[in-house]
Amino acid sequence: MPSDFAVFMLREQRGFRTHRQPIGAEGINDLAKVAAPILSVDGEVTWSERFNEKNTSHPEIARIAKALAGLDGARAERAHQFFLWCMTAKLQPAKPAELET
Repeated sequence: MPSDFAVFMLREQRGFRTHRQPIGAEGINDLAKVAAPILSVDGEVTWSERFNEKNTSHPEIARIAKALAGLDGARAERAHQFFLWCMTAKLQPAKPAELET
C-alpha cells in the first residue's frame, strides 16, 4: 500500500466518521482494509550500526519524535501508530512533521 494513500486515509478518517465526507458502505469497507495493517502493527524494525557505535536508535526516531512533539490525545496516538507502521513497512515519509500540520 503506498504511504501517500495511507496518509490520506488516516488524515481524513475523522471526516468519514462524522459524515462530513460521505463515502458510503463500500468506501468504509475500503477504509477498513487500508487501516487494518496500520492499526495492528506486527513486525520488526532493524537498522545498521557502525562498528564503533553501540545501542543506537533507529534513524527515523528523531524525525518521528519531532513530528509528534506538538500533538496530544487521540491525534498523537494515531500519528504514533502510523509512524510505527511506516517503520515496520520500511517507509520513510519525506516530511513527517508536515503530515500532522
